[in-house]
Amino acid sequence: MLKPLCTALFLFLNLGLFAQLNSLPKEIHESDYLNIRDSLLETYAVNKSIPKKIELQTLLALSHYPELKSVAIDFKHKKIRTTMACRPQILSVFRPNKKRKYIIYINNGHKSKKNICLEHIRFNAKVGVISHELAHIVDYQNKTGLQIIGIAFKYSSKKWRSKFEKSIDSIAISHGFGWQIYDFSNYILSNPEIPEKYKNYKKKVYYTPSDILFIINNLEK
Repeated sequence: MLKPLCTALFLFLNLGLFAQLNSLPKEIHESDYLNIRDSLLETYAVNKSIPKKIELQTLLALSHYPELKSVAIDFKHKKIRTTMACRPQILSVFRPNKKRKYIIYINNGHKSKKNICLEHIRFNAKVGVISHELAHIVDYQNKTGLQIIGIAFKYSSKKWRSKFEKSIDSIAISHGFGWQIYDFSNYILSNPEIPEKYKNYKKKVYYTPSDILFIINNLEK
């Protein structure tokens, strides 16, 4: 019981955004949004390079991040050890935040366990993991260039990394993606084909499904 209480306390002390929570359905179905794809594309794809396979999921996530509407974001496939990863373009770090550019890398499946590739995750969970990466950009946009560089050095500390990634999850939840973050976390931790080593890493660094449920239940009271 202590862990969920500490989790909730951390959230409410560090994020005043929860009072403005924009709720989404527990389950986002692709078919419900196909008819507004073009409208979403026209509104939220400005300065964005989005692969067709994740276009609708990304646009839905972006629609809840109005502060990123004009931010330049390029989605690229790359050999990485996790599902997705967000990085600022190095040369843009010291630019004013309105002129920065970001890259969100997508696991292309090579030399990785196939089950953590984005293409193997269902639509709702895809929206969740994309919303987490967009939350990283929100965080970067509120930092100076030196603070962003500092993240790279601090990230080697497991304790610091856990606090940092949970704060990013919190930003995504505050933008209405609690159930989608839950869906992605639950997929990783309940899938028997995913290595225990990776599951243990996820448990230590990110919110677990039970943590997320506790947060959602308290927000919905």
